[in-house]
Amino acid sequence: MNYERKSTEGWSIAVVILDLLCGALTVSGMFIVAFNYGHWISFIHSPTRLGIALFSIIFSTIFIIQHYVIYRIISEEDTIPIIGAEDGENKTLQASDGDEDGKETRDQEMKMLQGKGE
Repeated sequence: MNYERKSTEGWSIAVVILDLLCGALTVSGMFIVAFNYGHWISFIHSPTRLGIALFSIIFSTIFIIQHYVIYRIISEEDTIPIIGAEDGENKTLQASDGDEDGKETRDQEMKMLQGKGE
């Protein structure tokens, strides 16, 4: 469903991060017990516990990548409105389009205002 909407809006990222932490702590706990007792078969002794922890880690990681990388929402603070956009379009430039002091962004905006295109 995230692919169709191109968004992760509506999901609490805090819950996903806690789920990832829970899976990681479960695997870590199993590893510590196996290491302390020197009985490594106990690490895979409970395949259900290990499977659920790995399942949780994998899917939480996928969701976090979707939320912070793939479907990241650009906030209004990161955009600069272009005055004089044609046909009533609401065109914006991203603040990261220019160099550090924004010179390139200002040059692009001036070209748009003068009607020279992008």
